Amino acid sequence: MLLLSTLIGVRPKALSKSVGDCWSAEGTYTANDPGLAGAAAVGPSRVIVLTDGRVMPASTRAYLQAHPVPVWAIGGPAAAADPSATPLVGADRYATSALVATRLFSSPAVAGLATGLAFPDALAAGPRLARLGGPLLLTDPATLAPPAAGYLTSQGSLSRLEVYGGPAALSDGVEQAAAGLVP
Repeated sequence: MLLLSTLIGVRPKALSKSVGDCWSAEGTYTANDPGLAGAAAVGPSRVIVLTDGRVMPASTRAYLQAHPVPVWAIGGPAAAADPSATPLVGADRYATSALVATRLFSSPAVAGLATGLAFPDALAAGPRLARLGGPLLLTDPATLAPPAAGYLTSQGSLSRLEVYGGPAALSDGVEQAAAGLVP
């Protein structure tokens, strides 16, 4: 049985400050990558470091050099800024979110869904989903993005779908379409 929750105004908890795997994500919120990286990066010995679009800031480079660990670049600009990182780059932000979910979350019981056109809901979702062990999928506010639909269809382990934001952020049609795809 699917448990569907719509969450509005979720407050993110503080991110872990321990050092281990580093996840670089684009530093501009317009791409939503910090929110996308949040669910994957919050956990024991993981951190998020930011790039300035396609440019690696000196402070980020210094941090990565001081902490030699595996690095995943989430999104095209982050991959361009750190060519030595393992890139997780889709054709667009929706495909990137599904790729992150597929590569970094095996058999999750929960997944989250947020608009890919504004960052607050995605950013708030990251820490909560990390705590629950589930990925964040981004979608168009009016129509369920095909990469999100494909991921939801492929995950037989899902028993809970959390939708971040109210009807102004994601239409009822998106919520219903997503809920209908979860086994």
